[in-house]
Amino acid sequence: MFSISKLIFVTVALTTFASSKSLGNHVADLSVVIAETGLLPPAPELTTEAEQEYMAILTNSSQTIPELEQNTKLWAEKHGLTEKLEEYNTKVLEKVKEFKDKYMSVINNILSAEKKYQDILNSQTLTMDEISNEVDTLLQQYPLEFKTLGCLFDEMLREMKENSSAGDNQQVLNGIQSKHEVMKAMKFLRRK
Repeated sequence: MFSISKLIFVTVALTTFASSKSLGNHVADLSVVIAETGLLPPAPELTTEAEQEYMAILTNSSQTIPELEQNTKLWAEKHGLTEKLEEYNTKVLEKVKEFKDKYMSVINNILSAEKKYQDILNSQTLTMDEISNEVDTLLQQYPLEFKTLGCLFDEMLREMKENSSAGDNQQVLNGIQSKHEVMKAMKFLRRK
């Protein structure tokens, strides 16, 4: 039961550490992230010393996941928080499952959403207003899928620009970008 929540702790700890501006403030940054995300087991009797010990466990990158689990369990026992930690771990596992279910739903829907989008754009029977309406409806139906596809599109376009030479490739890229900008403009104008 401890494994997944500890893995989250390690991920948050390492991510915060890596993105920190200086080595000296990574524990403070991690404390803020943990407090803001609710990753610290709630305990009003938690002392500064207990928090520091907990942070030291989380930021110890030389331990294995089983060692992290054991150290966290020992920490909870030492501070009389075993029951609270178990309750907390249950809550974290629920959130992880919720996140994973949503993540897998987005992954599973991306191809279908993209196909529907392409069908709308390639329709020879829809007017520009109808295309805009259909795209808006699709964006409302698949918001995360299209945010993901938008990031992918922008990254691929950036990569193509970096790897293209002046000439035919640049002309094609300009055409792709123009079509994308026209769709954005249509969406913007429709909302006014």
